[in-house]
Amino acid sequence: MNLNGIIEFIEPDMKRVEAYIHRQLAAPVQVITEIFEYTVGAGGKRLRPALCLLSANAVGQVNEDAISLGGNVELVHTVTLIHDDIVDESHTRRGKTTANAKWGNEITVLVGDYMFSKVFVYLTADGFHPWTSLLAQTTTKMSAGELLEIEFRRKWDLAEEEYFRLIQYKTAELMAAACQVGGMAAGGSGPEIEALKEYGLNFGMAFQVTDDLLDIVGDNQRLGKPVWNDLREGKVTLPLIHALETAPPADREQILQLVSQEQIPQHDIDTLISPLICRYGVEYSRGLAADFADKAKAAASSLPDSRGRKALIDMAEFVVSRNR
Repeated sequence: MNLNGIIEFIEPDMKRVEAYIHRQLAAPVQVITEIFEYTVGAGGKRLRPALCLLSANAVGQVNEDAISLGGNVELVHTVTLIHDDIVDESHTRRGKTTANAKWGNEITVLVGDYMFSKVFVYLTADGFHPWTSLLAQTTTKMSAGELLEIEFRRKWDLAEEEYFRLIQYKTAELMAAACQVGGMAAGGSGPEIEALKEYGLNFGMAFQVTDDLLDIVGDNQRLGKPVWNDLREGKVTLPLIHALETAPPADREQILQLVSQEQIPQHDIDTLISPLICRYGVEYSRGLAADFADKAKAAASSLPDSRGRKALIDMAEFVVSRNR
């Protein structure tokens, strides 16, 4: 299933979102514009603006509010990527040098803070809207998710429930918000907005579990970053959690010894860690990603029949079948 084919009918509106994003990059300090043009220009799927526009289509029509909200949701997401790369000391993303590697942490973190502030200037510019507090609450949860990720780093006994709380805050909440604000902008009813929230949360959970799987079974060139990067950074993801929970004691002990190394040799990953985690954790994680996607499709199915609803359902199928 191809993402471009699913969202082809909203392509003119996606171009309007892109134009809106680039209009927001003007800033009083040149380096702000440079860093954001560089980061936004790195591309990406633009899933969050697409979810916003599809949700608006599912309950009404795309309008200027939906366009600007889609753009601002993407800007919030871009800031989180910038901050992620600083915290993780990452040097590449989507096959390009990261902003922090190019400009340094000090400047890059302040540029991220500036853009966060600019988003909320937009949100409060002409009074209160129902989406203002929602996006404020969402960014608060995302910040908590970033802190949880640090807290859970190298916590090899991390429980599934803790992992799910982390990915809900870090990823799924913004996708749910993107769906809700799109529905709100289009005048959706209370039950429709609730269905979009349920859809977005489960879509986001399916997306992140699949993302964590791709770090193990994906392809470097397609992903634009090294596989097994999460493990090297001490991130404990679902395949590893389930492998540690279900492997026989001898295999579990071997996994723990291998992943606990300060620097994990590539040879150990290729010949020892990969076979063990793939044996005990990958299929289980694929099944849970599919379960989340099914819940998302069920939530979308309660919406009125429309091209937007069909596309949301197709998106949920796409998110677990993608290879990057």
